[in-house]
Amino acid sequence: MRESMSPAIAASAPGSSATSTAAPACRRAAASARRCVPRQSTATGPRPTTTARSRRSPSQNASATGSRCARPGGATSASQLAHWSASRSTSSTSWDSTSTVYAGARPRCMVDAMVRVAVIGAGAWGINHVRTFARLRECELVLVCERDEARRRRAAAIAPGARLGARLSDALEADDVDAVVLATPAAHHADHARAALRAGKHVLVEKPLALRVADAEAVIAAAARAGRTLMVGHLMLYHPAFLRLVDVVRAGDLGRVLYAYAVRVNLGRLRRDENALWSLGPHDVSMLLYALGAVPESVSARGGCYLQPGVEDVVFVNLRFPGGTVAQIHLSWLDPRKERRLTVVGDRKMIELDDTHPTEKLRIHDKGYDVPPAFTEYDQFLQIRHGDTLIPRVDMVEPLELECRHFVECVATGATPRSDGRTAVNVVRVLEAAQESLAGDGAPVTIRPEADHA
Repeated sequence: MRESMSPAIAASAPGSSATSTAAPACRRAAASARRCVPRQSTATGPRPTTTARSRRSPSQNASATGSRCARPGGATSASQLAHWSASRSTSSTSWDSTSTVYAGARPRCMVDAMVRVAVIGAGAWGINHVRTFARLRECELVLVCERDEARRRRAAAIAPGARLGARLSDALEADDVDAVVLATPAAHHADHARAALRAGKHVLVEKPLALRVADAEAVIAAAARAGRTLMVGHLMLYHPAFLRLVDVVRAGDLGRVLYAYAVRVNLGRLRRDENALWSLGPHDVSMLLYALGAVPESVSARGGCYLQPGVEDVVFVNLRFPGGTVAQIHLSWLDPRKERRLTVVGDRKMIELDDTHPTEKLRIHDKGYDVPPAFTEYDQFLQIRHGDTLIPRVDMVEPLELECRHFVECVATGATPRSDGRTAVNVVRVLEAAQESLAGDGAPVTIRPEADHA
C-alpha cells in the first residue's frame, strides 16, 4: 500500500539507495542510553510512565526469565499461553500452527514485556496502523514518524501516549523501539525494511514488499542475517471470511478447483505514482496464491491508460496454475460501482466472497453439472444441478486488528508470520511478470520455479 508520504522520510533510511547521503548509523545501546527526543510542539499530552521492566526489549526480558527461554519451544506458563490464546481471532478459522523461526534468530518466548512499536508514515493508510496499534493491549505504541505537521497532529490525537518524530532514523536510533511498521511509499519499502532490519528492529512492511523480485529477496536475506521477524501487510490473508473460504477450498468441499476470478473495481481513488496493477493487485494475487496453495506457471496481462498517460487504470490479469486451474483478476479505478469479489468454482460446488456485503460475505453454491450413472442419449450426458445455497456465519473481526496482533505475537514468540517474506516474494513475482506482460502487449510470461531464483 503506497502512502503519499513526504520525501523527507523516504530519504532518512540509513544506507538507503533512495538518497545519496546516508543518515547517521543506528546507535543501539543499553536501556539507559538516550531516547528519541519527544516533539513537544505537537504532542497532546505527556508519555505514560513506564517501569524499568517495561522499557526492556523482549529479548532482554527473555534473558532475565532464565531457563524458560533456553531453547525454542521452552516452557511457558499457562497464564501466558491463555493470554496469547485470548488475543487470537474470534473467527472459526484458527491461526496456522507452524512456528518456525528465521535462520539465525535468537530463541524468544512469550514474556510479560510489551512489544514496543513505532509506526512510520501516518498518511491515508498509515493512520489506520496508528489507530490499531494504539488500542492493542499486547503492545505499546511509543513513536509515530511523519513529517507532515497536520498528519502528526492527527496521529497525536489518536495516540496521545506516543511521541512524535519526522524521520525514519528517529525510530531506528531509538532504544525503546523493538519493531517498526512501515507505511511509506511502495518504492521505498525494500530500502526502509532493510535499514530497519540492520538496526535490529522487527519489521511489518506494507504491501508490496518491493517492486522487483531481486529487492524483495534482499529484504528476506537481511531478515535472516538480523534474526528478526519480517512480515508483510497482505491484509486479506487475515480476513475472517477469506480464511473461511480457504478452509472450504482446502477441505475439498468444492471438489477439484477448475477456475477462479477476482474483481476489485471502483470509481477512484486515482494514483499518479502507480498503476492499478500495483495499487490494487497485491490483494487479489495474495488471495489466489494462498487459497490455491500454488504459484502460477504463467501470467499475461492487458490494460488501458484512459485517465493518465502511462498509468494503467484498468488491468486484466490471467493466471495459469499447475494442474490446469486458471484464474483472472479484474482491477480498475474506472468503474461505475465498487466490487470486492472472489469466486472459486469446483467440479462439485462453488464459493463466493463478497467483501462489500455488510453481513453475508460468503455464499457456497451446491450447483454444477452431474453425469448420470446410465444414459442412452447425448443430451442426457450432462445435467444441471440446482442445489442449495449456504450462507455460512462468519464472526467478523477487523482484518487489520488481526494482522497487527499476529505481528506482535510473532515478534514475541518467534513464530513465522502467515504473510512472511517468502509469501510476499511470490506475490511480487506474479506482479512483476504481469507488468512485463503489460509492457509486451499481453504476451504470456513464464514464472520460473522458485529454486531457479536462488
